[in-house]
Amino acid sequence: MKRKIAIVVLFIGLLASGFYADQSSGGASLAPTVHADDGSATVMIGGDGVVLGPNKAVCQLFNANGKAIPGGTETMDSSVNGFVKFTWQVNGGKLEANFPFPDTNATHNQVSALVPAGQPNQFYLLLSDDHILIEDDPNFVAEGTFSGVKRVTTKCQYVVQIDETGLHPVSPVCIKCVFIFNK
Repeated sequence: MKRKIAIVVLFIGLLASGFYADQSSGGASLAPTVHADDGSATVMIGGDGVVLGPNKAVCQLFNANGKAIPGGTETMDSSVNGFVKFTWQVNGGKLEANFPFPDTNATHNQVSALVPAGQPNQFYLLLSDDHILIEDDPNFVAEGTFSGVKRVTTKCQYVVQIDETGLHPVSPVCIKCVFIFNK
C-alpha cells in the first residue's frame, strides 16, 4: 500500500510541477534512487519518441527532475504477435523483457481511448502495469545499472494505431510515462 501511495504522489507531483509541459533535453544527471517496500527503486520518465518502423519505436528517458538521462531510451517492438518487447537502456545498463499484449493479468491494466484529432484507428493506449519480471518473462535481461531489478511498475500513455495486423506506434509515441524499477 505504501508503494502505491508513493507512486501516486510522485505522478501527481510531476503533473503539478509542470514537468510534462516542458521536458528539458539537456543535463546529465541520472534517475534518482528512492526507497519503496524496504528496497530501492529507480524512477525514470519516458517522453517524446519516434517511430523506427511499422512495429518499433524508441522514446527518450528523463530523470524525475526532467533532465535527459545520457543514453537513456525505451524501445518497444511489437513485431512478435502477442508480445511487446520493451528495452530500457542507459549508459551502463539495460533491462529487456517481453510482455504479453493484450495482457489478461489483473495487475496489468490496459485501456484505450480514441485520439480526438487522429485517424479512426488511432488510440491512446494507457498502461498501468506492475510486472514481477521472473513471472512475466522468465528470460528477462537485467544488466549493469538494472542488475538486481525484480519488478517494473509502469504508468504510461502511448499513441498507437491498431489494425488487423496488430499494434503499431505513431509519433510522438510516448506521452507522460513513469517507470519505476524496484530491486
